[in-house]
Amino acid sequence: MESSRPKALAALPAFPGRDPLRAIAAGLGWGVLAWIGSTIVLFGVSELLSRLGRPPPVGPAEQAIAMLDPWLVTVAIVIFAPIAEELFFRGIVFNAWLREAGRTWAYIGSAALFAAIHLSLESLLPIFLLGLTLAWVYQRTGTLLAPITMHATVNGISVAIALAVRFGVLDVPV
Repeated sequence: MESSRPKALAALPAFPGRDPLRAIAAGLGWGVLAWIGSTIVLFGVSELLSRLGRPPPVGPAEQAIAMLDPWLVTVAIVIFAPIAEELFFRGIVFNAWLREAGRTWAYIGSAALFAAIHLSLESLLPIFLLGLTLAWVYQRTGTLLAPITMHATVNGISVAIALAVRFGVLDVPV
């Protein structure tokens, strides 16, 4: 039977995969580890930029968290962004690079494009590394549900901390 998927999506596995609960658990675990790793790299990049006389800019996500309705920001950043970005970057871009140029270029290309669209010099390296890890989790699990959950976990932790700062629960730089 011929698939109804467009050729660009030919390598895309079924969304939930064979074991959705395992994919969600993997995404949560890798998400926590990825958030910790990204935060460490981000602090290192911020420190380096500060020593070079370039103060870290406030990113669009931080601006949105500071000004917009918390529910709107949470839904957009923690739910919609991970689903849309993973469908595009891992589901379409990664698979296209994999098919056309091989595994190495699939990882590098999808992660570089993922980092570039976030429009932040300070976050370029951490987001690139996150993109590599998301691609690895996608390849390892064979389902987009794991990287979507991982991405949502990373964003969720960041949003929770930023909202806690906004409402005076925490007093840390974001």
